Amino acid sequence: MKIQLSLLVFFLFFINFQAQQYIFGNVSAESGEMISGAEIVNIRSGQKYLTDHSGNFMIEVEAKDEIRIAKEGFERQIIHIKSTNFSKPVSIVLVKSEILIEEVNLVYKPTGNLKQDVKHYGDSRKLAAKKGELMDYIQQRSDPTIMASQPGEFVQPVGPGFSIGKVKNKWDKIEFYRSLVTDLGAAYFAEINIRREETDAFLNFALQNFDFSNILKYGYYTPSELMKIQMLIEEKSKAYKNAK
Repeated sequence: MKIQLSLLVFFLFFINFQAQQYIFGNVSAESGEMISGAEIVNIRSGQKYLTDHSGNFMIEVEAKDEIRIAKEGFERQIIHIKSTNFSKPVSIVLVKSEILIEEVNLVYKPTGNLKQDVKHYGDSRKLAAKKGELMDYIQQRSDPTIMASQPGEFVQPVGPGFSIGKVKNKWDKIEFYRSLVTDLGAAYFAEINIRREETDAFLNFALQNFDFSNILKYGYYTPSELMKIQMLIEEKSKAYKNAK
């Protein structure tokens, strides 16, 4: 029973294989080198196959089918299947595609004399004329009627402008003196024999010729300004005591 079943399966497979016809072949270049990865397409059925690393392929076809062989860098080929193609391998030779390079016409043939040759490699007469027209246009004086303001446009007023008033200082003189006492310290004034209650009067005496308008304006003094003030304080301390 098993033998009969096996024979039946083999018989059905043989009939199916006979119904499916295949051709075998290879694809090569004109140099004889086998081409791998070439696309083999049955145009009727749409089936596609690629050649292996040795350029070989197998594809299902019927008599009178057309197969297309394509590979980048080569011209396509179309083969019409005949009954004789089923009995022996098909050898296909692809021709390399021609790369067309745009022809360049040399109007001037260089002589090797740089002074003479350079005259022929500048702008063409037409381009030079266009550039000249553009430069003439740029250098033209503007038409006053074009530059005049149009109705509704903002026009910058002409004149000295307007005053926004006097800008208020950040500090007044008392705030300036308080900052000096804080930065220099009460001990500093004690060392030069200036009592706490007379610091304002002393600073007013010591700094009477010192311009501290910017200090009052911006509300701070630089380290160099503080050093100058300290030198004046020490210089004027003796004169202040004698004046008392």
